[in-house]
Amino acid sequence: MTKRKVKKIGVLQTSLISAIIFFFISLIVIVPIMLIMGIAGGFSDNMEFAFGGLLFILMPIMYAIMGFLMTALWCWLYNVIAKKIGGIEIEVEVIE
Repeated sequence: MTKRKVKKIGVLQTSLISAIIFFFISLIVIVPIMLIMGIAGGFSDNMEFAFGGLLFILMPIMYAIMGFLMTALWCWLYNVIAKKIGGIEIEVEVIE
């Protein structure tokens, strides 16, 4: 086993990947919720239906934005702390 240390995390690239993951996770969550609300009569009039449609569009976008921002903050904090006390140590094994 070889020890390696994560010295720095790329903030932008990591945050973009996180935003995409959060976007698709929110779709997995929101689609069943919208189906259940539609079947259960959660949209009793046009205004509630419009709000539900707006929620369906905005929720994945908001999840992606928050995922991006929180990941960027986490990466930045990690980079600041890793400079002072060292990065996370991991053990890797070379497989051939």
